[in-house]
Amino acid sequence: MPKHNDIDTAMIERAAYFSASIFVGSGQFRTEDFPTLEAAREAAIRFKAEVNNGRRGMVYAVTAEGRSALVPDHYQPSSKGEPAMTTETTLSSTQIAQLSAILTGGGMKRANSKEAATKRFLNVAAESGAFGHDAAIETLAMSFEAATRIVEAIKAGIDQANATPPLTDEIKAEAVPGGEPNRFRLNDAGQKAIKTGKRAATLEAAQRGELPAAPDFTAETHKRFRPKLAAVVAMAEAGDLAGLKAIEINPISSSPKAIAKYRDLAVIALEARGKEAA
Repeated sequence: MPKHNDIDTAMIERAAYFSASIFVGSGQFRTEDFPTLEAAREAAIRFKAEVNNGRRGMVYAVTAEGRSALVPDHYQPSSKGEPAMTTETTLSSTQIAQLSAILTGGGMKRANSKEAATKRFLNVAAESGAFGHDAAIETLAMSFEAATRIVEAIKAGIDQANATPPLTDEIKAEAVPGGEPNRFRLNDAGQKAIKTGKRAATLEAAQRGELPAAPDFTAETHKRFRPKLAAVVAMAEAGDLAGLKAIEINPISSSPKAIAKYRDLAVIALEARGKEAA
């Protein structure tokens, strides 16, 4: 019987697909299957951030006959064991490395091959939390100029989201001892009427082709979702309708729900612009 730390390399290398899984509570697991180890690892990182229950996302290699083996974080596939990358790109390895440098904000690291440069870019994209695997793949399929604009916009959004907003004198004056701003409190019926009216107005604006205002994520509770919001906003402002539709948002709490609402309204607005242009 293999020890817990042993790696079943043979089984991993003949995997038909890879599965990312995380415990979500009460005997329930969130699990998704992917054709490549890289995509499964990106999903496991995303699962951990979205579920946020202190558990890690795990990756398993699954063979054609249904047998599975844990793929530990330190496992590095051989060229034989890693499924072939299906990324279609006309970018050179140097251009892909430049995109990675923009996203990290550091110096450019040259790669030995286009495949190595592509792997690093996808890893950097996943680690930033800015956009998912599919969106990163689509970025590499663009021209270098278009890809640069997308990555620069996403990086700017991440930097802005991570910046701590200044506490103005006006906000300080409105704060009560507990730090909670004073608010005029309506009864339930009044609050519902205002919310309904705002939703209708926002939807009508989107149907006219107006992009919605991004939700306010300056509160500390939204911190870990700021990169995700920044990525969605960047796609919306770039008119990336395909990217918006492809990005995965799991509405498990108020923050991703707000991002999903913004994304859905942005899709409506971009589709309206497309109809008007046609």
